[in-house]
Amino acid sequence: RTPEAPPTPEAPEPRTSEAPAPPTPAVVEPAPEPPTSAVTVDGAGGADAPALIRQAADARDDATRERLYRQALALDPREHHAMVGLAEIHLRRHEPALAIPLLEAAVRRRRGRAEFRVLLGDARRDSGDTAGAATAWREALELDPDNRQAHERLGQ
Repeated sequence: RTPEAPPTPEAPEPRTSEAPAPPTPAVVEPAPEPPTSAVTVDGAGGADAPALIRQAADARDDATRERLYRQALALDPREHHAMVGLAEIHLRRHEPALAIPLLEAAVRRRRGRAEFRVLLGDARRDSGDTAGAATAWREALELDPDNRQAHERLGQ
């Protein structure tokens, strides 16, 4: 058997004329609010931008679609489907100036998509840039010579 060490004497508490300060309460941060719409969560614990885009496609109104596309872009600023979806909403609202930068970004991300260039041409036309519109439509035809929409817009 091992002998036990004798207990060590405790140091006396310092004497003060003041009462001890009350313990500082722990600061509790409120839990974040859950999203207002159903969001698919991926294995990494973040929202899934493609799931938001699918929800937007199924939404019945542009306000809901816009909110979902914006959420998708907040998660993935390079998500070209959300860019184009949001641009189409702006075009329906007669807001081509808001659609153009989204479509230009989508074209940069997916250079081979003729339909994105057709939409870009439409936005430029609606903003009064007829030369820029014609350029975008011609570029669409270079990518897809049978693109009916580009032919129609160019009067061919």
